[in-house]
Amino acid sequence: MSTAIIIGGAKGFAKYHATVASNSHGINTVYLSRRKFANARNDVETLSREPSVGENIHWGAIEIDSPERLVEVLETKKTRLVCIAVRDPDRKFAPQIEYVEAVLETSKKNPDLRVFAEKPIDNPHKDYSFDRLALLNQKFGESNRFGYGLPSVPIFGEMKRDTRFGDFLAGAEKVEFYWSSKRDTDDIIADLGAHVAPFFDDFELLQPDVKDYGNKATIEGTLKQVSTPREVEVGIILERENDFRGFRVTPKKGKPYVIAVKVEGVNNTLHYLENAPWIKTYLAGNKNVNGEPIGETVVNPLEMNIRALLEEKPIVGIGETLQ
Repeated sequence: MSTAIIIGGAKGFAKYHATVASNSHGINTVYLSRRKFANARNDVETLSREPSVGENIHWGAIEIDSPERLVEVLETKKTRLVCIAVRDPDRKFAPQIEYVEAVLETSKKNPDLRVFAEKPIDNPHKDYSFDRLALLNQKFGESNRFGYGLPSVPIFGEMKRDTRFGDFLAGAEKVEFYWSSKRDTDDIIADLGAHVAPFFDDFELLQPDVKDYGNKATIEGTLKQVSTPREVEVGIILERENDFRGFRVTPKKGKPYVIAVKVEGVNNTLHYLENAPWIKTYLAGNKNVNGEPIGETVVNPLEMNIRALLEEKPIVGIGETLQ
């Protein structure tokens, strides 16, 4: 049996990772670290009484405040999983990439070790982060030891199963993406923008015009298909004042339509809204999304991602994260 180590921040986001880890095969011990040790201790006491966690789990609070300290812990505990779940705007940016490097380098001695990271893994304030991620991809890209928390990947996978929408960009003249969250983020573009990117599929964003207003950001540009001359006008709006998630498609032929993600707890369902008034739909937010469901409901993407990583089949590996 093995240990899971969950590194959290000032918020309580890491408790979801701890719950998933406690229900994962082969894990019987879960350690939680948070910015304040007292908060970690309180969390594990609460989690140990929750009916949703695994049975016969040993819970513990631990102090991990640097990649060096993490390596020390990994060298003394038989660890199967490390989750880096820091969502802490007070720190401006958590050292996600540094923690990931530490775990992957340690995995040379422990090939069963896996690391799961939340967004954003690259530091938007430091140019070298991208190069470091590229180097990790060269060294560990084929190892299947890394997973990235991007729930829109399995959601888009459900959308592609529907033949009407699997290649929606090919027939579009313009697509307007809207992704909102009322939760605080370290960097609105690095965090929320990552959710939109999987819907680009095999298109790449060219010459983006980016404007960041703090609580709102806009990106205008062109999506070009890598293998063909196809181009689509694209607009992206990211904000904290709403909770609507979806996009409006203006096809080359036919009427515009909306595809929205309805989030209910851990359930994520795509809806097709053919004749919905766009502005009203957007302003009404997530709870009022009501259209024709597309595909199956994606249940608990976080659990899906962590389970896939432990099975050596990460949904979003280093290569996909780099893209």
